[in-house]
Amino acid sequence: MPFPSSISTIAHGEYRMKEHLSTMHLLSSRSLLGAASTSRQRSTPLRALSTKIASLTNHHHQNAQDPWRRNLPAPALQASRLFSTKRGQSTLENEDGIKPMRLAPDVPPNSLTVQVRGTNRRSAIIQYLRACSVDVNYDYRSWAMHNDAWRNFNVWRPSVLFRNSDMRRILFPDVAFTGLVAAGVTYYNYLCACKVWLELDTDGDGEVSVAELKEGIEAGLVEAHHIMGTDFFITSDMLTLSTTIPFTMTSIALGMMLSFRAQNCNAQYNEARQVWGSMVNEGRALSSRIMSLVGSHPADSEVALAGVHAVKCVMTFSHVLKYHVTTDGHCPDLTIRLSMTDAEVNQAKGEAIRQELKTVWDYNNPTELAFVGRLLAPGVASRPLHVLQEISEINAQTLMKPKEEGGAGLAPHHSDAIFRSITRFQDVLGACERLYKTPIYTGATRFTSRCVLIWTNLMPLALYPIMGPVATLPGSLIVSVFMFGLEDIGARIEQPFGAQPLWQYCDGIDAGCKQTLAQHELLKQIPRH
Repeated sequence: MPFPSSISTIAHGEYRMKEHLSTMHLLSSRSLLGAASTSRQRSTPLRALSTKIASLTNHHHQNAQDPWRRNLPAPALQASRLFSTKRGQSTLENEDGIKPMRLAPDVPPNSLTVQVRGTNRRSAIIQYLRACSVDVNYDYRSWAMHNDAWRNFNVWRPSVLFRNSDMRRILFPDVAFTGLVAAGVTYYNYLCACKVWLELDTDGDGEVSVAELKEGIEAGLVEAHHIMGTDFFITSDMLTLSTTIPFTMTSIALGMMLSFRAQNCNAQYNEARQVWGSMVNEGRALSSRIMSLVGSHPADSEVALAGVHAVKCVMTFSHVLKYHVTTDGHCPDLTIRLSMTDAEVNQAKGEAIRQELKTVWDYNNPTELAFVGRLLAPGVASRPLHVLQEISEINAQTLMKPKEEGGAGLAPHHSDAIFRSITRFQDVLGACERLYKTPIYTGATRFTSRCVLIWTNLMPLALYPIMGPVATLPGSLIVSVFMFGLEDIGARIEQPFGAQPLWQYCDGIDAGCKQTLAQHELLKQIPRH
């Protein structure tokens, strides 16, 4: 059984060119229809297929009225060429000037975090305020900055304080609402003070003397206070709480609820990192295992091509999983709105994945182009599962096939090891879906949110008799920053994949697999005696 494209496209022992043409019709308006032939050495069936498609492509250039070409959408016909760029930028360039997509956030040099967009719910302003910061992969420079002796002071620099999303996320509407309540309480109490002021001014001279104030205190009209160099008085008409005991008693319980939520969310965050870490390790092991087991076969043989195809599937798995468990795959130019249907979201993600996979697959190769087309077809419900099934089929129908029939002839324990690696990838997929779809118990989250909101907005009533009209507003804002900041820490990492640099993890998997492929070709040339 030959291996021209994928096990799933082989029927009755021969490769069907019709499968490639139907797959190409699935390309979106910005996908690239590259040259059909490639300089890579192929097996005999694949070379025959390449010759047929190359002649068909030449005929298209000679006759623009060809029926197959006429059925393609106009934007697809205008796609012109493929070129290599650095990671994080699309390699697609069209004659009509379509701007390539940025496929990963730009990480400035010596940066510890990078800003990613929040969910685009209502407006660009809300999206900017609700943006998240993601910790990027650390190196020795990052650790030196992270453990700097002045780190506790550097975080208060204006350039750090106002540019970071940690403060912006809680300023609006949470802290702003508490500030509005504190300002309202202060203003209402000021009006009450003005009213009592007129009652204390018994001689009508517009001022309240010490004697008049003492008379008002003795009569029970006012209660005098002196705080932070400011004299003020409290009346029975003012919005105040005469005691702080309720806040003292509930602050411990509220702190425990916030800590419980933050710890559970952090547990999900750590588990997500461990799951992706295990995928990185398993991807390296599987790619190395496959290439070492097919190393004795010629580079243009069916088995060698199947091995390279399987390693590229390992790289593809991480990319499609990234979009599977995040809103936009951390793609800056991919906009996902809540009003979009599932089909629209799937199509938008598919276009981003198509451009991103250009760093993995050769779109000038019809075999690899056909696989990407099948992967991004609308009928594929789970793209990561599709990739794993592709590797399983390669192992079962090519690597396990006897050498006499053109296969690799792997021993049962070798093929079982590959299947066990695929099972571990299945476990990674299941764990990621579980973490993505299962929040911390929503009843506890909502109850904690209600308690924090009530506690912080009742705080100005207790602070006014203690801090007076001058310090009530800033005091309430400081307390609310602490409380809402603790609550927001859990909210940001409860969905852990949006708070981790998944694009860097994908780059690490790609680098390991590409190193394995390059080293495999080098080691084949070393004589073994």
